Amino acid sequence: ELLDRLQVTAKERGQSIEAIFPATSLQQGFIYHALSQPADDAYRVQVLWDYHEKINVENYKVAWIQTIKTYPILRTAFNWEEEVIQIIYDQSDLSFEYHDIGHEENQEKAIRQIQTQDRSKAFDLTNPSLLRLHLIKQGNPHYTVLKSEHHSIADGWSGPQLLAKVHFYYKNLCAGDTLRIESDPAYLEAQSYYLAHQDKVASYWQEALKSVEGANDLNPLLSQHANLDQVRKMELAAEKGFKITGDLYDQLQTLIKDEGLTWNVLVQFAWHKLIQVYTQDQQTVVGTTISGRDLPIEGIESSVGLYINTLPLVVDWNNERTVREQLHAIHRSIVEVN
Repeated sequence: ELLDRLQVTAKERGQSIEAIFPATSLQQGFIYHALSQPADDAYRVQVLWDYHEKINVENYKVAWIQTIKTYPILRTAFNWEEEVIQIIYDQSDLSFEYHDIGHEENQEKAIRQIQTQDRSKAFDLTNPSLLRLHLIKQGNPHYTVLKSEHHSIADGWSGPQLLAKVHFYYKNLCAGDTLRIESDPAYLEAQSYYLAHQDKVASYWQEALKSVEGANDLNPLLSQHANLDQVRKMELAAEKGFKITGDLYDQLQTLIKDEGLTWNVLVQFAWHKLIQVYTQDQQTVVGTTISGRDLPIEGIESSVGLYINTLPLVVDWNNERTVREQLHAIHRSIVEVN
């Protein structure tokens, strides 16, 4: 019955359904957030870049349209009437706006206004593509592009892959060459792989999480007490940089090299240890992002989609390990999680 309704809706929009898969766990989280906090823009991802050369606007737009045809994730939307599913359609429109701000005295302010207006606009998660483009002409030749997408369709690794394909098509169009569109098969193959292994994955985590004592209460790290179970979005978000230089950097770099570790292991150790010191818990659990591109699928490194996942990294402190031994234990855990 649901499939029939989806097919009718697709037909009304001039589309047909190419494939349906369960949404990944991270996609489910993003969708839950969008539904429960519709005004929060946390997962509306914006990227700006410049071209200091003349742009053929029509060819540039067509290059993006062909790129949407290439990557199934750019033709994907979601439905959650029963379970959360991702629906890949055979085609999708491109939201593309052209702005000429050459007459503006304060062009940076004009771009910020376009960016702010775009960010305030929520995505309709039931209708692809969950991507918007603004091509902004500042001068001749100076163009700025604002790409806005919902995080449910792409990770950071996808950005350069996507732009490389756009530039490939654009150069071919400007040269008058005939374009041949080949749909990227890796994303659909990855979803099939997830589906085929979902029981095995569920069994693994059911066993792995038996040893987890519970979430850490981070209130000891805060200036005032908060009911963290009720926090649904970040208020007054801020960031602070900390730079490691000089002898300390050299010593850490030597440690990484000698022990066969990575900077990620050191950062994980520092964050988990900070939590442990303040909470005095003998176990710390932190959601850790993994690339998700280690599947046995050809072409996955150059594919576009949301391959990353956030999985629990559990560190036990109730032991007699040295710092070096604990670092290696964290490294093994990270490898196992991946």
